Amino acid sequence: MPWGDLPRGPRLADTAGGILIIDKPTGVTSHDIVGAVRRLAGTRKVGHAGTLDPMATGVLVVGIGQATKLLTYLVGEDKEYASRFRFGIDTTTEDATGEVTLARGCKDTDAEIDEALRGQTGDIMQVPSSFSAKKVDGRRAYDMARAGEVVELEAVPIHVSRCERVGNVERSVCEIAVEGDVEGDVAGVPATTFLEEYTEMDVLVEDATRNDCVVNSAIEDCYQDVPVSGVPVADVSVAIACSSGTYVRAIARDAGESLGTGAHMTALRRTRVGAWRAEDAHTVEEYAEKVRAGESLPAIGMAEAASLVMPSHEITPEESANIRMGRFIEAPRGAFYPMALTCEGELVAVAVGRANKGSAGKKNSTQPTDNNAEKNTNLLGAKVVFSPHQEICTS
Repeated sequence: MPWGDLPRGPRLADTAGGILIIDKPTGVTSHDIVGAVRRLAGTRKVGHAGTLDPMATGVLVVGIGQATKLLTYLVGEDKEYASRFRFGIDTTTEDATGEVTLARGCKDTDAEIDEALRGQTGDIMQVPSSFSAKKVDGRRAYDMARAGEVVELEAVPIHVSRCERVGNVERSVCEIAVEGDVEGDVAGVPATTFLEEYTEMDVLVEDATRNDCVVNSAIEDCYQDVPVSGVPVADVSVAIACSSGTYVRAIARDAGESLGTGAHMTALRRTRVGAWRAEDAHTVEEYAEKVRAGESLPAIGMAEAASLVMPSHEITPEESANIRMGRFIEAPRGAFYPMALTCEGELVAVAVGRANKGSAGKKNSTQPTDNNAEKNTNLLGAKVVFSPHQEICTS
């Protein structure tokens, strides 16, 4: 791991929990981050709210202890990304880690590229990348793709509110090995190795460095009898704001396809998840220094975290006691959505209002206790989705 030996934090109390906003470096998996936090936090009860690919950097929301129960709600938050697209080349993985499948080149104007990016905004049906973590008959799509199997994923609805160029279009000629002769500026490159060396993958899009293509000596040895062709490419920094479940690689793929040039993603940084931005994030090393100094991890409390992603409703100590014993309380009128129930600054539960399913102070039940409850608007029971103190879930 890039952070070396990590200190082991004191054992976390069973009732404790919190949220860490971590700045993931490139070259490690999201699961690697979870493993590091497990050691620092002194508990195996750690999870994250949305995977970042190894090549990607940026905001990773991590839940510790009881706060892992909040991740279900955090994973659905909108996200923002700073990315780099290269128009003119397709790859197997739709990013810089894959092999070139087609090199059509790109000589399109800046305006045409901008129009292709704008075409990826709005409510759209997106086919996830074949090298995604989506499951097909219980198997990960990327495992199937790496095994050479054909992966067919269904399109899913997403919303992209922003997909636009930031800065100038940077044009260059990419030297790649090709099979056979090249006609004009379009080279078909079936199943050849992607001869690129990408740098500065973890910088913000405004500072992103152009990633030049190079042919190193090892590659030259492999392809010494294969002609090398210059393919015109266009590198673009792109700012994206989108719903959860959006694949930025697929946005690059589809924008390139609409332009007729092909494209792939060369860098990705997640800059926001819900209310948390990259400026709020800390590295694993920074958290490790806290533990080495004998300090507690500066985690965001569960009440604060919940209030940032859902409405918050303050309840009385008596209502808090009823919730913890699985009893109904009166909920705000019309509260038929997840809401954080807090008492004196502490998260008591995440609950959903349930009309006419019981009365305040009575045990939770799936059956109405009042035949006339339909007419009684004061009897709004709170269905407890989870409580940090007790597993309570009725359906």
